[in-house]
Amino acid sequence: METSKLPIYHRIYLLLLQRINDGVYPADVKMPGELALAKEFSVARATVRAALARLEMENRLARKPGMGTFPLPQRRQATPKRAPLAVEDVELETALLQSEWVIPPARIRQQLTLGEGEKVMRLKRLCLHQQSPFCLVTLFVPEKVAATLKSERLEDTPVFFCLQELGYQPSFAEQTLSARLADGEVSRLLGIPEGAATIVYTNRVLNNEKAPLVVQQSLFNPARYEYLLSQDLQLTNDLPHWRPITD
Repeated sequence: METSKLPIYHRIYLLLLQRINDGVYPADVKMPGELALAKEFSVARATVRAALARLEMENRLARKPGMGTFPLPQRRQATPKRAPLAVEDVELETALLQSEWVIPPARIRQQLTLGEGEKVMRLKRLCLHQQSPFCLVTLFVPEKVAATLKSERLEDTPVFFCLQELGYQPSFAEQTLSARLADGEVSRLLGIPEGAATIVYTNRVLNNEKAPLVVQQSLFNPARYEYLLSQDLQLTNDLPHWRPITD
């Protein structure tokens, strides 16, 4: 396999997980054994065994002595739709990890249109789905907005509800999707190797006067994230284009 900073077993784990999710290895149908996979990936059998062990721990497959390895039927995974935190049919448990005043990174400062040295309240939340890490959310709230927030409300209340309670009306949002490598903290909280790619969803929320209220960054383990956008086909001057369905 190609040289990478990721552990080899983890790369094989991701490839096998992708094959299970895509139906290449159907549920309850025997998949290739350790020796065959080790030969395919040009790695030691012990490396394949480590990847399979993680999949077994996550209830993705079952290893039956004397019979082989079988993918298990998968329950519907949490699937964010359009906006990752507006999750349909998914129950998330949220824990507030950190709340502190900081000078934000330059990019966040620009998104919030702040001056040099202005502080923000930084909130970090870990969201769990079925007791497994789903995403790490970091919110940056300008000082003039955050100064009126009650810390006890932030323990279990979404910051957007807190803003509305104080009379702030989120009216617009700018959303971006990008990628970022996991550092030590993200690796530990999301349960992925350091240096692994994460999907980053950034949501910049503004009021009706286009003044920024908060910047929210959500980091997802790609193995647990799927982005769904429904579109319909439109014709303009006889030229086709796809338009997002917002209903």
